[in-house]
Amino acid sequence: MEEMYEKHVGIIRNRCLELSKMTGRDYKDLFSEGNIIFMRVYPKWDKNKSKFCTFLYRSLTLGLWKYIYKNDLPIDSSHIENNYLTDATRQELKLKETIEEMSSEAKTIINILLTTPTEILDITGIESARCIRGKIRDHLRLQGWNWNTIWNTFKELKLIFN
Repeated sequence: MEEMYEKHVGIIRNRCLELSKMTGRDYKDLFSEGNIIFMRVYPKWDKNKSKFCTFLYRSLTLGLWKYIYKNDLPIDSSHIENNYLTDATRQELKLKETIEEMSSEAKTIINILLTTPTEILDITGIESARCIRGKIRDHLRLQGWNWNTIWNTFKELKLIFN
């Protein structure tokens, strides 16, 4: 097993590095898991069915993706190479940056809209933005917000999302 590991450790390194760049996950975590995958799949290899490098590459790919999803590892966008970013990832990162720059009041309103809008605001169907804004205003007034804070926060959100 040791001889096979020394011969194929490059495949483990390269696949882990590729997935690290693609997903933004930590290379060391992926490499550790890649080594575990090697030890787990080596005894299962049948040399009559495929070359070991092919078997290992497929096993690493499946095993590492399962590891990433199972552990829901956080994305570190500083490690993602730009050519690996999908449009959805770019939008997710831009939205995250936008939310981080918002005032705490704006974050409160976003939280209300994203967590439980029907329970808090009694939104029952398709309603106009004006109606929903009114329900948010009424809810915030019950929470003790003053008019000026409410309207300034609505203006902030309108500038961000329009």
